[in-house]
Amino acid sequence: MPELSWLYVTQAFAESWAAEEVLDWALHRFDRQIAMASGFGPEGMVLIDMAARLRPDIKVFTLDTGVLFPETYELMKRVEQRYGIAVERVKPALTIDEQEREHGRRSGCELPIAAATCARSNHCVRSFQL
Repeated sequence: MPELSWLYVTQAFAESWAAEEVLDWALHRFDRQIAMASGFGPEGMVLIDMAARLRPDIKVFTLDTGVLFPETYELMKRVEQRYGIAVERVKPALTIDEQEREHGRRSGCELPIAAATCARSNHCVRSFQL
């Protein structure tokens, strides 16, 4: 696998890198072809902050199932304001109501199957462009 030799060499060096060094390498190696996914939990917020310091125009996206907590949407707005970025919200192709009509409600589950349907069937609405 000679085409992957660069990866093995990089991995050997990267084992000792700090998180910022890994992000810096990835941002330079993949340039504008890289984007960061986030669910806006504590770890994701730390990574967004690190990445934004290294590249202020970092692209960030999230899977918006339509059932996120209001606080999550508010946090996304705050991230956009603080870092001057637009968080791309990738949504399932079907609304929650459409999912329930097409697939029914899952037995014993109060939440729709938005995320699972999106991930399994790869039918997300992809407006996000690298």
